[in-house]
Amino acid sequence: MTLTPIDLQRLRTPSESSRLGSTFAPTLQELTDDLKPENMSRAEKLQQGVLGQIWCSLGAMIIACHDGVVRPEILEIIAYLHHQEIMPKSIYSQKPGTDESAIQQPPTLHLLSSRILTSLSDAAWRAHERGVVEEAKAKGGEYVALRPEIPGMAYRVHVAGLRPEIWLELVLWACLHGGWIMEGAALLRSVYREKPVWKPLSWRSLVSSEKTGLPNWDKLDYLLNTTSSATRDPPKRPTLDVSRTLSSEVVNAYVDALLGAIDVGVGERGAPPGYILAQLNMAKGFLGRANLKLGGGSWDAIMLRFVDSQAGNSLYFNTLAALAGLTPRFGLEVESTNADSLPEYVTDGSAFFVGMCHRALQLEVKSGNVEGALRVFKLLLNITDSNKRKSLEDFFHTIRHAQEKDPATAEAQLFTSNYSRINYPAFDLQIPATTLGPFLELVTDAGAYDFGKWLLYSKEVDGPLIPEHLYTDTAVAPALIKFATKVNDRALLSRLIDMRAEQNSAFGEGPTLPSNVLDTFLDTQFGLRRWDAAVRILELMDDSPGLSWNVVNLATLVRTMLFLRHAVLSGDVQSEQDLARAQDVFAQMVRGDHSRSLYKAKFNAEQVSVLLTVLSAVDAYWADLCLDLRQLEGHHTFHLSATSFNLVLEGVVEAYGSVAARRLLGIFWPHTLRTAQASTRRVSEGRLAPAKVSRFRQNPLNTAGRQRNLVRLPGQEDKQVVIYGGLRPDLTTVRIIFRRALDELKEQRVQSDDYVEDGSLDNFALPSMAAGSEGSTESAEKVVDITPSGMVVWAVRCLRALGMADEDIRNELSAAFDERQLHLLQVQLPELFEEAEGDDEEAMILPDT
Repeated sequence: MTLTPIDLQRLRTPSESSRLGSTFAPTLQELTDDLKPENMSRAEKLQQGVLGQIWCSLGAMIIACHDGVVRPEILEIIAYLHHQEIMPKSIYSQKPGTDESAIQQPPTLHLLSSRILTSLSDAAWRAHERGVVEEAKAKGGEYVALRPEIPGMAYRVHVAGLRPEIWLELVLWACLHGGWIMEGAALLRSVYREKPVWKPLSWRSLVSSEKTGLPNWDKLDYLLNTTSSATRDPPKRPTLDVSRTLSSEVVNAYVDALLGAIDVGVGERGAPPGYILAQLNMAKGFLGRANLKLGGGSWDAIMLRFVDSQAGNSLYFNTLAALAGLTPRFGLEVESTNADSLPEYVTDGSAFFVGMCHRALQLEVKSGNVEGALRVFKLLLNITDSNKRKSLEDFFHTIRHAQEKDPATAEAQLFTSNYSRINYPAFDLQIPATTLGPFLELVTDAGAYDFGKWLLYSKEVDGPLIPEHLYTDTAVAPALIKFATKVNDRALLSRLIDMRAEQNSAFGEGPTLPSNVLDTFLDTQFGLRRWDAAVRILELMDDSPGLSWNVVNLATLVRTMLFLRHAVLSGDVQSEQDLARAQDVFAQMVRGDHSRSLYKAKFNAEQVSVLLTVLSAVDAYWADLCLDLRQLEGHHTFHLSATSFNLVLEGVVEAYGSVAARRLLGIFWPHTLRTAQASTRRVSEGRLAPAKVSRFRQNPLNTAGRQRNLVRLPGQEDKQVVIYGGLRPDLTTVRIIFRRALDELKEQRVQSDDYVEDGSLDNFALPSMAAGSEGSTESAEKVVDITPSGMVVWAVRCLRALGMADEDIRNELSAAFDERQLHLLQVQLPELFEEAEGDDEEAMILPDT
């Protein structure tokens, strides 16, 4: 490309094309189609790209000339762009606006347009003259001046007022007007990274305003273009130093333009959201060098526009962390040097980022990502603490200045304040109860009991995050009951019951409990094996309108039965009695003895059938039990939640081991279903990857909801169930199996004497289903790699498929290895990650033999 000239013919407008004849006339589709750059020809894309590179090169050359005169070669290129009409026509126009919140181009290019064009004309003429001289010398001729002036005087590059900053401003506005947004933003980033630093300059705040509050551009135009510098009045203030400055107006304009250039998932248009956020943070940092806020609005409004553009995508921590750099801290928007143009209610939108943190926290809790939820919580905590510290600093600063103005107050040494409290939304976490309850439940399931106690019993100044007045909230109370049961906190349970009784007395109600609280108590009785108390709760539900058990309660009972079955096979006599009683309660619930109608209870009977199918797939014992209660033949739609499935999975890993649990997961989450789900996943590996709208129509049979799976029941060769759709697991689903596999490996390592001599863990085979469990798959180990390294590879692939970032996977696996002292797996972890990059179809599933 550098050896031969490039013909940069400008693109013809539709009006010009129509005058050239019907051959160049655009069609109606071309005039109305705005799918750019998809429908641009290759030549158009090359021209647009080459011109963008030229603008970037011009900007880089101008930056290199910041301490001196702009070199003639640069002006010659700009003059050539003017000659080819590539320079946007609107670059020199100036239309003062009456709206203070609107983006306004500063008047510098408009007022200095005559001097700019004079410099460019002289540069072009000098280049032409030099070309004529070289041609004459090549032919043996003699140089004759084309004009009477001395050659050195004809070239007036250093025109008064045209500093390199003006030419850089010209290039930036040209990129903005001409549609080279990304190139101009990259040039602005180069300016931001220069040493010594460049700073922004607000021309609107420098120009004196009239009574209307708007700058008087006409007066400034008259002073610059009508009068001479000798007749002007000397400035009343020191001359402003404009060296190494850019107008803040061009930064504001690029912030607005970048928000319109985000990839929203339609074709290949726009830039990645992560890149846009990085550029916005750069612009905010650039304005912060001169203590300038965003002109015409606030950064909270910018964040709102960004989130609205990504409406179809999930808000993950990477996005949230980048948005945290944009949100202003307490008082910074109001204290900026250009804060007088807008009222405070426009700049004070601090509640927006708090709400985004709540959304992200809810998303992480829903996906079962404990570390992700804690990261979001820590980010929210840091933001609120920072605002509180800034508020305290301002408070004491105000008091100190008040005492300086009023010596009487200082002499009396009074610590008084007549200032009212500021209601600033970002002072408090303000996590809603509907998010706080599931968050505590996730912390409880993860075993982070110390953190849970901090949430309840913190002694800090702000008090605990879950105060006592939330104990009766229907969204928080079930999580409190579950936490109190896990840590054996009888005082908390007693307090919950007393507060509920007080509330019933205050409203004149009987001894009632909300449905979800009663469901939690029922789960607790199942876990404690208190069958009489569980039956009384079921009878209470049956007698009370609006109360009923749900499928999660039934799954909890299934988990308890699996535990008891394992204990019975181990020879525990007491567990045999408990198992018989549990199966009796289970049969009553499935048959509807404790519910007038399965449809009256607020769940579909289809869920019960699917849960029975999942339990039947474990082994022949459970298949016989379930078939006695209900006929499962036919087809069902898999509507079972990940929470219910995980409860069954916990019982399977305890009773039969990790391999059996992995086999069960493979039946209801096969590779084809996982692939269909992954195709619709919004975010992959934690990166900012927006959902793409396909250019082709999707085949409905390839969707996750149309997947057909045939489940054969163990010990029942003639029995099979057709399942449409399948499980949508969460991260907890994979953790249950993987952590159990590591525990089994640790037990084998302790019992084996070959561990130290061999130095490898792959000689250990994870145990299959326990002896005596009919219908187990003895041949599974021959098909699927169930060695420790194979289980690690499987876990990495599953966690990736569920959207977990590689860094989080490494941290979680490393912590699990350290906890169990599996140092060899820790060393092999990088190699196992590389192995997980391959095809995982055979490693994902275990066949149902």
